[in-house]
Amino acid sequence: MLYRIAICDDDREFGADLEQSITQILCERKVEFSIRHYGSGEELLQALNDEEPAPQMIFLDVLMDGLNGVDTAKQIRRKDGQVSVVFITSTDQYVFSGYEVHALQYLLKPVDVGKLAQILEYDLKRRFDRNYFTFEIRQTTYQVPYDEILYAESELKATRLITRNETYRLPLQISDLEARLPARQFCRCHRCFIVNVGRIAEINAKGILLHQ
Repeated sequence: MLYRIAICDDDREFGADLEQSITQILCERKVEFSIRHYGSGEELLQALNDEEPAPQMIFLDVLMDGLNGVDTAKQIRRKDGQVSVVFITSTDQYVFSGYEVHALQYLLKPVDVGKLAQILEYDLKRRFDRNYFTFEIRQTTYQVPYDEILYAESELKATRLITRNETYRLPLQISDLEARLPARQFCRCHRCFIVNVGRIAEINAKGILLHQ
């Protein structure tokens, strides 16, 4: 899956250097990614409002003309609780502001490449770890632990994914979903159903009973 990154900084030279460092780190790890640049908080928010593909990671400068990074992050968080935010600045006086918007990390300029690599590796593992099923609905990325999935049911040109707490309507054919789930844990018991074998409580002539 494509790892989408946004860099929001009014210093173009710094943004280019940061992109180069990110590119080197992710290419070494053979991660497919895209990077977009924004010169202000207003520009970034406008792009998100225009329903461009939402980034999964935002590197956000705190000290920008106009809307600063902290206030930009607050507006982002009102709509998106999934995106990872990393604050970047030349001073640490705003470090506690990161807690308000659940910032993933806080990097000081010039950025330490080793620390940048740790942040990217942590976020990639968190998002794409094999213990989670990662999918997108309307440009929003979701992660559901495999163990919490009960079953999936074909529904016209989509598939309903039923978990312990939520139901999602995936824009996938059930055969496509089957190919993305680990075969050792999920079984296509019917042309319209996939079940989590770890959730099977009973199999009888009438069907399969699952437990939560």
